[in-house]
Amino acid sequence: MKQIVSLGILLALSLSKGTAGNSNDNLQFFGGFQSHSGGIHAHHAQMRDYTKGLSPAFEIHAGFQTLGKHKWEHLYNFPAMGIGYFRGYPGKREILGTVNSGFLFMEFTTRERAAFSTRIKYSLGLAHFSQFHHPETNPDNQAIGTPFNVHFNANYSFLWRLSPHNHFTTGISFTHFSNGAYKKPNKGINIFDFNLGIRHYPGEQKPRHETPQFGPGINPLPVYNLNVMYAMGKMQKTIEPSQYNARSLSMNLSRQSDFTNRRGLGIDVFYDEYIKAEAKETRQAEAFKEYIHGAVHLSHDIVFRNLSAIFNLGYYVFYYVEPYKPIFQRIGLRYEFSSGLMAGLSLKTHYAKADMVEWGLGYRIF
Repeated sequence: MKQIVSLGILLALSLSKGTAGNSNDNLQFFGGFQSHSGGIHAHHAQMRDYTKGLSPAFEIHAGFQTLGKHKWEHLYNFPAMGIGYFRGYPGKREILGTVNSGFLFMEFTTRERAAFSTRIKYSLGLAHFSQFHHPETNPDNQAIGTPFNVHFNANYSFLWRLSPHNHFTTGISFTHFSNGAYKKPNKGINIFDFNLGIRHYPGEQKPRHETPQFGPGINPLPVYNLNVMYAMGKMQKTIEPSQYNARSLSMNLSRQSDFTNRRGLGIDVFYDEYIKAEAKETRQAEAFKEYIHGAVHLSHDIVFRNLSAIFNLGYYVFYYVEPYKPIFQRIGLRYEFSSGLMAGLSLKTHYAKADMVEWGLGYRIF
């Protein structure tokens, strides 16, 4: 899972740059524990027998609350970020086993009162399943096809202030595990749960920095960006030994009209060996140009300094072999270096069904 390691590097680079030069007076550290209790949503009939009952889990995490030294910290209402460990017991143990995950997270405050605050936390990590699909020893497991999978969690919580240093937490969350169609079967696991926990802030409570003045002299807006990205990945369409290489070339023109959002449009060219194999079998295509799909897309980027969360909605406009669905989605992360070079990791889907994980390199032209 080199793509997941790359994602961790991207996040680490962004966090290290975002906090470079910070002293302990500019960060409020904390640690926490959460207990989760929920159930798996059996979104396929094949999964119902082994996803019944509760799916308990727990997590421990540690991080820091930003205090406003940098402009972007004020724009996102002093977000927190950190690392954590998750252990869960989804569904029937003999089929799905146990899952252990290490993750990175970013947390945003949505409301703040004297007695409580509300937060939404997004976590992304690498999970290991002790049980996964095997045609002989575990054929019933259609949800997890590989030992290592992407772990995503969105948690909405209330933090109740017990004292200046301790908070009691209550929340609801959604958790997803999948390998991004790297290997089939890959129906994935979706868990909805309630959670309780405790969070501790050691040391003295530190004040926030005053809100900086934003204006044209600091960051002239609007800003236009044109970039090109080349990406590669692997996919598996059915439960078989063969995996197929895939590539994409994308160009995107966007306009950043405020400090946190960038919107635009672009074009894509997709090529994968599965299209080639399918075309040869059906005699639909014989030349290289007939193995590609051309598309257009709308883009929306959420900007965190050099790191951007990217969201694309695309439509195929050119093809010889009809695509699985006419519309695709792409969600991912992209990091831009000072030289204009970019590195990114994204998941391409068709109506939320994973198509492939893309690892890409690119360049911002302007």
